[in-house]
Amino acid sequence: IARELGFASWMALRAHITAQTAERAAMEQSGPPLDAGMPTLHIRCGTDIKHELEAAGFSGDFLPVWDPFPVGPVTRAPDWIAQRARYHADTELTGADFATLLADLTADDQRLATSAEAYERVVIWMEHDSHDQLALVRCLAHYAKTRPPHVLELISVNHFPGSRRFIGLGQLPPEAMRLFWPRRE
Repeated sequence: IARELGFASWMALRAHITAQTAERAAMEQSGPPLDAGMPTLHIRCGTDIKHELEAAGFSGDFLPVWDPFPVGPVTRAPDWIAQRARYHADTELTGADFATLLADLTADDQRLATSAEAYERVVIWMEHDSHDQLALVRCLAHYAKTRPPHVLELISVNHFPGSRRFIGLGQLPPEAMRLFWPRRE
């Protein structure tokens, strides 16, 4: 059973269950937020873990870098955000109109552009698929050409023990977010 769930041994499975149980219990206790100590921005390629981060006890702000770069035009043109918004509106990928998409993408881009000044710590939560990896490249390219935040951290996940088929962070419970926090790089 342990090997089928991705563990090397029965003891590793027990340790994982014990850790998750402890994190679930810690969530019920009142205490300081996990990301306390410095103003923190959590970046994710969508909103799928926003609620789980809040439920897990994180208090930092959240920025969804949701634009799916594996599809549509990717260009250095000055109007690249408008091109992306037009593509999404025309393909009905999001179900939103051009003006809404343009406003959302522009606001998200502006928040990313000012994140190093506004936050002492930025934590990027990503996994192994192309959507996440291209969003990660976008964030890292941004910080490479501007001033990075004082603390830039990554939580990169391609597997979660106990998941028969790991699809992404969005399928995991809040206590899993707490388990990843000490493993950030």
